[in-house]
Amino acid sequence: MGEVTLGLVAWALQDWRLYLRALYAPGIIFIFYIWLIPESIRWLITNKKYGEAKKIVERISVINNISLSQELKKQLDYLVEDKAEKKSKNQRRPSLVEKHKGVCKEIITSKIMIIRTANCSFSWMTNAFVFYGLALSSVSVAGNKYINFILVSLAELPGYAITWIILDRFGRRLCLFFALAFSGVSCILFYFIPQEMIITRLVLFLIGKCSITVSFSVLYVFSSEIFPTSARHSLMGTCSMFGRIGSMMAPLAPLLSFYIEPALVFGTA
Repeated sequence: MGEVTLGLVAWALQDWRLYLRALYAPGIIFIFYIWLIPESIRWLITNKKYGEAKKIVERISVINNISLSQELKKQLDYLVEDKAEKKSKNQRRPSLVEKHKGVCKEIITSKIMIIRTANCSFSWMTNAFVFYGLALSSVSVAGNKYINFILVSLAELPGYAITWIILDRFGRRLCLFFALAFSGVSCILFYFIPQEMIITRLVLFLIGKCSITVSFSVLYVFSSEIFPTSARHSLMGTCSMFGRIGSMMAPLAPLLSFYIEPALVFGTA
C-alpha cells in the first residue's frame, strides 16, 4: 500500500520538490517512537536484560487488563535472579568475536553450507532485480504511467495471498520453481505481444509482478529454514546483501530500452 500511496502522491503533485516534501514530512513522527514504543522483549532477553523485559511484560499486562499466570511470573523472576547469581560469580562468557569466528568456521568448512549460501545469494539477487525492475519499468508500459505503477504495486497483494495458500500445501521448492517460471514466461511473452495490444501486455506484466512477489515471499521463508540456527542471521544477512546488489541493478534496466526490451531481460534472469 506504500507503493500505491507513492503513485497517487506523484500523480497528484507532479512536481519532484513537492513530491519529496509530501513523502518525507510524515517521517518526523518517527522521532517520537523513542519515547512511545517500548524496546523489543526478545532483544532484551537475548542481551540478558531480564529486569527491563520483566517490566515491559508487566506493563503490557496492566494496559491490556490481563493478569500474568503464576508460571510466567516464576519464569521471569528466575531469569532475573539467575542473572544476578551469575554476575556475582563473575562467570566468563564467550565474546561476540569468538562466537562469530565459530560460526564462520562452521560455514567455510561445510561444502553443503557453501553451496546453499551461493545458491540462495544468487536467488536473492535475481528476485530483487526482477521484483524492483518490474516496478520501475511499469511507467514505460503503454498507457497512463501512474495507473500502471499503481496496478503493478497492487499486483503484490494477490501474490502474498497466493503464497499463504500454496506454501504449506505444495512445499517450498515447488512453489519457488513455478513462481519463477510463471514470472519468466510472462515477461518473455510480453516482449512478443504487439504494442497495439495494450491490455494484453499490461495483464502479462501484472502476472509477472504477481509471480515474482510469490517467489520472493517463498524465498524469505525457504532461506531461513535451510540455514542452521547458529548461523541463520549471518547467512540471511549475506543473502540480503546480494539481494541489494540486484535492487541496485534494477534502476539501470530501463536504460536498456534503447537496445532491448527490459522485460525480456527480466524474463531470462
